[in-house]
Amino acid sequence: MADFRKCIAPHREDFIALANLMANGVIKTEAPNVFDLDFVRQAHTKCEQRHGRGRVLLKIK
Repeated sequence: MADFRKCIAPHREDFIALANLMANGVIKTEAPNVFDLDFVRQAHTKCEQRHGRGRVLLKIK
């Protein structure tokens, strides 16, 4: 299987168009898992589960 990431160079206009599609609700993203820093253990456990959907983020106030 070809790795298409090597064939396509991103351009600023592409990112702007993508941001507009997301802002208008045409494209929806997977909601990330956001944890306060106090819950770093739970965030780490979530990472270890390797579900592969979304990201695990730590919120630092």
